[in-house]
Amino acid sequence: MTEFTWNGVRSRVVFATGSIDQIPSELERLGVCRVMLVSTPGRAKLTQRIAELAGDAVVARFDRGVVHVPERIAIDARLAAKRSSADCLLAVGGGSAIGVAKAVALTSDLPVVAVPTTYSGSEMTPVWGATAYGTKRTGRSNSIPTRGH
Repeated sequence: MTEFTWNGVRSRVVFATGSIDQIPSELERLGVCRVMLVSTPGRAKLTQRIAELAGDAVVARFDRGVVHVPERIAIDARLAAKRSSADCLLAVGGGSAIGVAKAVALTSDLPVVAVPTTYSGSEMTPVWGATAYGTKRTGRSNSIPTRGH
């Protein structure tokens, strides 16, 4: 038998038809009440539906997610979260939106609730990526708490 040690990622996954309807109860379960929605510009319709579900908990929206998380986007998203006093990030979309939420969580310890619309796998891992000065860096941080819907 091969011996190994595994440190699991802090995550919770709710996988079911219509699971986005459970977002309010998941936010309540986390004890959060000031949510920043994170998305790409192309997810406006779904983001609006989720904003309606989350109701008054939505205090900010950041819809500028792009692939490989350019450093300028990460900085702007971090500032938006700080200005709004968000206590949770609700990422809607694929790896671009989830990556931006992770970039914020990496420096703030805010939890990430992800509503993936593609299978990037980003919602299931502690791996982050960012691009600065034309160079992409990646890393791992178990301090990025994620929950997938």
